[in-house]
Formats: sequence, structure tokens, C-alpha cells
Amino acid sequence: MPGSEEVNRLVNHINGIDGTYINAILHDISDGLETISGFPKNRIYLSLPPWYGSRKQVLDPFHIRGYPQHRAVKTTLIAIEDDLNENSLSLSQPLQKTYEAKAYRSSKPIMAANYAESEMQGSARLGKALDIKSSFIFPLTNKGTVLGVVTIDSTEQSEPDAFSSLKDVVVEFLGAIAQKLSDVLNYWAPVIQERRAEEIMRAYKTSLILELPLREGIADLVVLMVPSADTACSEKTRCLVPFSFAVRDENDRKVFEETLNDKRYAGRMILGSKSFILTSELVEKGCEKVKFMPETSNTPSFFRLREFVCDFETELEEKAGFNAAICYPVVDRHKDLLYAVIFYLKPDAARKVKTMLPKGEGKSLLKSKMKALESRINSVLYGLSASTLVTDHLIKISDVNKRYEDFNKMKDIRKGLTEFLHTILYNVMAVSGADCGTIGVVGNINGKKYVIVEREGEVVVGAKAGDIHNSYIWPVRVGTPVDLLTKELSLSGMAAAQGKTKMAFGIEGVENDGFMPCPDTKSAIAVPIVVGQETIAVMNLGSRKRYFFSDKTQKLLEMISEIVGANVHKLILKYEVSVEVLKLYGGRYPYIKNDALNYLAELYNSYFIDLTGFLDAIMENYKSRRRDRKDKENHITLKDIKTTYLDSSLERINLEEYLEKADNDIANYIYMVLTHRKASFFDAVQDAYSRHDISRNVAMLVFEKANLALPKPQVARIAAHLNVCSENYKGDYEEKKKIERFRQFYKKTIGIQI
Repeated sequence: MPGSEEVNRLVNHINGIDGTYINAILHDISDGLETISGFPKNRIYLSLPPWYGSRKQVLDPFHIRGYPQHRAVKTTLIAIEDDLNENSLSLSQPLQKTYEAKAYRSSKPIMAANYAESEMQGSARLGKALDIKSSFIFPLTNKGTVLGVVTIDSTEQSEPDAFSSLKDVVVEFLGAIAQKLSDVLNYWAPVIQERRAEEIMRAYKTSLILELPLREGIADLVVLMVPSADTACSEKTRCLVPFSFAVRDENDRKVFEETLNDKRYAGRMILGSKSFILTSELVEKGCEKVKFMPETSNTPSFFRLREFVCDFETELEEKAGFNAAICYPVVDRHKDLLYAVIFYLKPDAARKVKTMLPKGEGKSLLKSKMKALESRINSVLYGLSASTLVTDHLIKISDVNKRYEDFNKMKDIRKGLTEFLHTILYNVMAVSGADCGTIGVVGNINGKKYVIVEREGEVVVGAKAGDIHNSYIWPVRVGTPVDLLTKELSLSGMAAAQGKTKMAFGIEGVENDGFMPCPDTKSAIAVPIVVGQETIAVMNLGSRKRYFFSDKTQKLLEMISEIVGANVHKLILKYEVSVEVLKLYGGRYPYIKNDALNYLAELYNSYFIDLTGFLDAIMENYKSRRRDRKDKENHITLKDIKTTYLDSSLERINLEEYLEKADNDIANYIYMVLTHRKASFFDAVQDAYSRHDISRNVAMLVFEKANLALPKPQVARIAAHLNVCSENYKGDYEEKKKIERFRQFYKKTIGIQI
């Protein structure tokens, strides 16, 4: 069996994974397929029960390995039956006539030696798009139920002997993990069904909004088109598929669908193909208007169909009597198309619309109506889920938080912290619908603060999910845009520094990887987990949809952050102590019992103690106790640590008192530097504060020391005393500007009136 030890390890690992880790299981299955076959490309399709209100069952591409166009592949559904005619969500039909569906229906492995040239039209289309020459396709079955299919793909022609040598091994591997996969799918099936039902509901709600222009008599058929990225229409081709309809006459809908489903159009509007009025030229024309009219984001255009020699529109005019259209491309701030609304008009509606067009430079009634329509559509497409998903997963997060002791009692505290954060993250992703996410712990590396998902050696201490599950996540610096280098700038780093949620949209194309939580991210949100005034961790989520995260999403995530913050903090403190123990003593230090480690973590973080000296003292107590032959305990216990603490000569200083003393010492040093003219106030105080090198209290103490030192503490004199300006500031405009900057710093930033 090729790589049998590694495959067996993966089988055991998969079967031991928590029931919520669907992404982790799929990644490990993919690892197993690659280990067995030696081929780096594979796909995993799963079949889930049809969502509510739907009759069609499809193979959903849950995991893709080795394809740079994985986003296009992951949106390409495969029909299980070849006579699928249902259009419940859009006219972008799942691929039909495929080897994958054949393997699913027959429950038998298949070798496709000429994948891209086969008579299976759907697979041939996939093969040409992905450069697949041959593919080994295996059903995923459990107790007679087919869960889905997996494929092992090659860009070279493979011989039948290669398939024969792999067949039994792959079948055995898939059979060994099928029950676990089935259990996880059963856990997630209701969530996935509800998400899909929600998409259908959004399409339905949008169609109700699109009925408004029909009632006003300014349209006869309205269709909302959304950008598509799949193997039948890649992003390079640029195409749109219908998301929702509204029609005055059902016959018009039938004509439109039949015409669009014609072989020439295949359910898509190809931008730039000259086959539709919504060509790339028209979209660009709309964008140019946006460019010259910055007060508007989108511009409707009215067209007579006879002005275009387009087959599609010609057929519509002949079959249904449409003679004009309104194209309304909705673009984001980067002029990228979000969706397009198209009105098809018959003569009566066209005449009415003409009266709404602008006369000269006057206001356009049509434009106002389209903006109102856009606002309503946005509230449906980009609003937070109204389904029970949110409630269910908030309850699950609350339950996880209540089960804190289960994670706290784990012998490997790093594993306890990681699993606690992962369980939260998977529920957060289910609530938000994000494509990927991380929870990073705020910690120190070489004296500087970082958001850390993984330590050295790719040891995960935070949490990660989605397409980044098997990718290394580099630590990102905590700071503001001012004090970070461009290459270190990250959403997580800024959120951690400021203790505030940060959102970003249209961030594709940003050069530094640290800014984006996962590949192809188009919008992201970073929510800090704050305890007191300290950011202890950051939840960072990413989506491949623009403007995906709303204000409602932000409030929901901030509520989750508050729910779990205290327990996350306890686990982090405990982990940090265990890391320090390991650094000092390696494997030579006896195992510290859980309650003892909890107490040590509390001491370490509540009092100013020398951990090295304290651990040495604990060790002496342990050795002394072990010399008593009656004591059979081989671990460091709670009694050892309490005894050491009570007997120690270590000065027990309350942390607040210690920090107060430290702030005063720092303020004295800065005050001395300023009064001796060794540095300017702006370098030593204002810039240091923006870099988080000094606290707000230090900045206040510097001012108070100057205030007490001068007999007449006027603002200008204090400024001169602290080297804000020269002592000859009177009558000098530049010096007065410095004094005003000094005043504004204390008023607006520090929050005191001077």
C-alpha cells in the first residue's frame, strides 16, 4: 500500500477530529488522495439533501486541491441527473452529462482516460477549462449511501494499469473515513440547507422588489443579473447569470428563459460578446460617467433594441415584442460590477420611460427611481441572515463557553486553547457565511506585539478555517498605519492596536499577504477580543464577495467577542505560563497539575514576580516533598505552588500599583530628556504615544510635572519648558503653530483641557 503509514495516520487523525471540523476533514482526505496517488490535483464533491422548496439534487464542489482557478471550480455545481430543467435560483445550470454524476449513480469507480475529449459534455467542459487529460473518479459511500465523489486528476494521459494499482487502495482509504465524514455532514446538513434556502428567499424577495417598476408601467420584464465565476464562464470571460425575475406576462418569462438557455447563450450573458445589450462597452460607458460624476455611483442607460445588431435582442423583439431596454449597472467604489438590473420594454412602457429621461442638465426621474430600487436590492442582497442560523449558532457559542472547563482540563493546554478557539470560529463562520477565517492570539515576539495564529514549527495556537486550513499563517504586527511598514500593515494588527473592529472592502490586489485572511479576498472584517483595556485576540474573517460584511454582522461578532472574552483570556494566560516553563526547563520539568497551573497563571499575571526564580523555588519544594517516602505524588501540585508563594521572599506587588510606579519612572525620564533639550516633545511624547510605546497616563504625568515646576503654568510657557517650541516663541508664527499642535494633542488625543 503506497505510503501506508502516512495514510493510516491520516485515517486515525480524520476519525479523531471534532464533529464540527468539516474543512479539516476535507483537507485531510485530500492529503490522503495525494499521498496514495502522487498526483497533486484532486476534487471532492458532496451531495447534500435538496434545500427547501427545491427538487434538484447536485454535487457540490466542497474542496479543490491544486487548481489556481479553484474559485471558478468551487462555484460549478454538477447535476446528478442529466435531465435537470428546474430554475429555482438562477438560469446558471449545473453541468450535466458528467463522469462524476455517472460514478455517483453507479456507486462504482470510473477511469476517464480522455476526460477533456469525452462525449460526456459536462466533463469535457471541465477538462478543457482545467486542463485535465485523465481522471480517476471514486464514489464516497457509507453503508450503501453515496455521500459524493472524489476525483484524482492528471494533466497527462494515464494508463489503465495506473488506475488498477490505485483503485483498491483509494477505495479502502475512503471506506475507512466514510462514517466520520457522514457524521460531520449530518451535523452540517441543516446549516447548508438553510443557507441555500436563504439564497432562494433572497432571490424571491428581490423579485418582489423588481415588481415595483412593473406596477408603475415602466417595464414589462425585469431581470437582476449577478457576476458568475465558474468553469463554463471564468472571470476572464466576464459573464452574468440571472438571479431573479419579475414579469408582467408569464409568456415573456418563458420566452426569455428559452432564448437564454439556447446553446448559443447557455444561460449566461457574456460581457463583450456583442450578443447582448449589456456588453463590456456599455458597462465601461457607465463607469466613465461615474468617473466624471463623482456624486453618483451608478448610471442607467436607455437603449432602442434596433440600435443593436444582437441576435439575442433580435429574437426577444421578434418573439415577445420588446423594442427597448434600460441597463443599470451597479458598481462599487472600484468600478467593479456588483450586479446589473435590466428592464425590457414594450412600446407603451418605452414611451412612458422617455418622459422620465433628463432634459439637458436637469434631474433624471429615471435615475432617482433606479437609485431607490438599488437601495432596496442592496438591503436584501447584503443584509445579515434573518434565518434561525444566527440564533442556533449563538446558542452553540454560549454552550461552548459554558463548557470552558472541558478545554481548561486538557493536559496539553495549547490543544485546549486551540480547540476552544476553533469551536468558536466554526460557529462564527456559520453565522457570518464567511469563506475563511482565523482567530489570532496577541503575544510577544522579540519584544514586539504580534497577532499569532501559529508559533514556530507551524504549531497552531489560535484557530483557522476555510481554504487557509493547510496554509501557514504568518504573525502580523500590532500597530497603526503610521508606525507599521507598508509590508507589515494588516487589518488584524490595526484592530488589535486600537481595540476596535476594522472592515475592508475591495481589498483584492493588496500586495502584502498579511492584510488578507485568505486568497482572493474581496472583503474582510477583524474583530478584537478585548478584556479590560487589553486586546487579547482577534477574529479575522474574509469573503470573496464585495461588501459582504454589514454593520449588523459587526455588531453580532462584537457580541460574540464579549461572550467568550473572559474564558479566552484565562486559557491564553495559562498557555503563556506553560510556554515559559517549557522555555526554561524543556522536558526536565515535572508535569504541573491542572489546578496548579491555573493558580500559577493567576499569580504570574496578577503580580510582578520573577518567573524563573519562582519556578526554581517550586522545584525545591517539589524535591523536598518527594523525599518524604509517604508522598506518592509525582507531579507538581497546587500545594507546592501555594507553599512556595507563601514562603517566598518575593515582593508581592499589585499589578496596578506596579504599573503606576513604572509609568511614573518613564514620565520622569521623558521629562528630564525634554527639559535638557535632548529630544522634542513631538518625538518623545506624541509619536511615542501613537506607537503605543508609552501609555496615556505617562503623557498626562509629563504635563503635570511641567505644570507643577512652573510658577505661572500658562500653556505657552509649559510648551517651551517641554521643548515643544523655543523659549523665544513670541511673535513667531511657526512657533505658535507648534504650541497649538501641543494643545490639540492633549485636548483631542489625551482628553484633557489645557
